[in-house]
Amino acid sequence: MPYEAIHSFTSNLIFIVEILTRKYFPICLTVVVALLATLSELKASIRTELPYSNCFKKTAEKYELDSNWLKAIAIVESSLNPKAVSKSNAIGLMQIKWPITATHLGVSKKDSLFDPCTNIDLGGRYLRELTDKYNGDQENALSAYRVGPTTLAKRGSETSVILNYKRKVKEQLAILGGSWPTLPQEETLQARKVKISDSRKISSSKKSNKTDLLLKRGKTTSAQEKRKPQEIKPVCDIKALQLATLSTHNPTNREKEFFKWLQRNGSVCSEGEILLVANQLAVWLGTGDSKRIREKMGQLIGRAPGYNPT
Repeated sequence: MPYEAIHSFTSNLIFIVEILTRKYFPICLTVVVALLATLSELKASIRTELPYSNCFKKTAEKYELDSNWLKAIAIVESSLNPKAVSKSNAIGLMQIKWPITATHLGVSKKDSLFDPCTNIDLGGRYLRELTDKYNGDQENALSAYRVGPTTLAKRGSETSVILNYKRKVKEQLAILGGSWPTLPQEETLQARKVKISDSRKISSSKKSNKTDLLLKRGKTTSAQEKRKPQEIKPVCDIKALQLATLSTHNPTNREKEFFKWLQRNGSVCSEGEILLVANQLAVWLGTGDSKRIREKMGQLIGRAPGYNPT
């Protein structure tokens, strides 16, 4: 075909495409938006880790803390929402209080607290500081993280606010497959003091003994998750529910993911597992909680294996 003919054909084709694009631009735009939304949902559905897992891992290594412990705290504090702001002006994933705690940690710009990795790092730094303050006792460190060291010293760690907070963190940690930190031995504490005074580096307390709240079915390794085929039969994997729910910040999408899991897997859960799931409604869903989820939970509890209303 001569060059002139090719050029003419190409020009005409471009002209036709331009006309069609202008005429059907709204339709084309709608299709593109729908495709992007679908791709976003698909990306969320194939997640094998919670959002910001890499930031939690780096922070845990930096401050020698357990990454699952940090994740559990962040879930309870903010439902993994980096834009969360409390009534007391606590900000971000780890709910760093502005300006008191943020200034103490060296933050001068409020906007920086909305950056997920920065916020996680600050939370880890503060928890490391509190853990050292209480000689490696991470139970007291967690209590102080919730109410502040001054309030903890005045009221103790047995208040309903602290006990409820620690219960929620323990539940998240169990679902994640982690272990509850234990108080280190005296020799370990002495070694830590020497290490800190000599090198000014932060070390961590030893952790042992799996928490008695670990789930029977929800505990899987990342390697197993990667090669695990898509489940056909229903399975009460509460860790999978946690992942699906917290992988999006949109309350409507969280509600959909939660309800979809209940429809598919709720019937095989025991009474204890259903009650554990019920405890997560406020923590995972927040404003995404709905009437249909509450009704479904009631139905599942009523017919759960081992349920005894008397």
